[in-house]
Order: sequence, then structure tokens, then C-alpha cells
Amino acid sequence: MKAHFISVVTGLSIVFIFTGLVIGSIPWGVLTASIFGFSIAELLRYRRLKKGEEVDAPNDDRVLHNLKHFAAVTLFLSQFLLFIYLVIAKYASGLNNVNVDYLIIYVVAIFFILLTGGTIVERR
Repeated sequence: MKAHFISVVTGLSIVFIFTGLVIGSIPWGVLTASIFGFSIAELLRYRRLKKGEEVDAPNDDRVLHNLKHFAAVTLFLSQFLLFIYLVIAKYASGLNNVNVDYLIIYVVAIFFILLTGGTIVERR
């Protein structure tokens, strides 16, 4: 558990420092809140594990198949929507450039959907 905790805190720090380099200032408040939130979640998970409760859902072949299917469908739909947007932007409205900010928001939204959706699919 300690190695997992340290690796997640290090990962959060690296992500926020990289974000800080991109936007010009490190969001210290958000980093601190994320570390405290993760620490509380880990403490609760450790206490449940110590009491003998099952913390994680068992991963059998059906769960892994459902996760792979969800990821494949989500990535296919997201790439299809991006393709349709690029075709419309190019031929219907005559735009040759795509704003990078919109692409970053798009990629972050897709990762968020994959992470939260994967968690939901795994637990059901």
C-alpha cells in the first residue's frame, strides 16, 4: 500500500508540475486538495480492507471482456466524432486550422469518460 500511495502522489505531483509549466503557474491549491482527497480515500480503503470487507470487485473474464468492449466502443465513437468534425470543418465551413484548445478539451473529456466509465463497468 505504501508503494502505491507514494507512486500516486508522485504521479499527481508530476502531472500538476507539467500542467503548471504549460499554463505558467503551478496550481498548488488543486494539487494539495488532490493529495488530501487521495489520502482520505486510501485511508478509508485500508480500514475497510483491515476489517475484512472486499474492497475491489473480482476481475473475471466477463469483467475484462466488458472493459475491453467499453473501451473499444468509446474510442471508436470518439474517433468517429472527431473525423466528422474535421470533415465538416474542412469542407462545410472552409476551416483549415483547428484550435488546439478544443482538441485538448476533447482529449481530456475522452480520458475522463474512459476512466469513469471503466470504473462503472468494472463494478457492475
